[in-house]
Amino acid sequence: MVFALYFGTLVAVVHGATEGARASVRGMTTTERTQLSSARIQKILGNGCIVGGTACSVSYPAAADTTTFKVRVQYDLSTFNFQWFFNLLDFATGMSGSTAPATIGHTVTIGTGGYDRLS
Repeated sequence: MVFALYFGTLVAVVHGATEGARASVRGMTTTERTQLSSARIQKILGNGCIVGGTACSVSYPAAADTTTFKVRVQYDLSTFNFQWFFNLLDFATGMSGSTAPATIGHTVTIGTGGYDRLS
């Protein structure tokens, strides 16, 4: 069950970042791209997805140049309290000090000019 929650969260975060970056449309300003991206990410993560709510954050890090648009979606895993599972693994394996990951994040960078810019 822990793996299913972790993997489902990872898929949702990657999907949200990817779809948010696809808001990069030729001729739009960064502000317009950001607004479209935010709306798309909220629609994806807000439709009954396991990762909606305040634990999910979206940011737009500075891109390397003006021809790219960058989106980062991050989820705070502390809401799932996975540490109990890592404590169980420590007990079962005789190890100690394992810690659950704190966040899952994914960053996507896409060209602002559309598909033909990549050719």
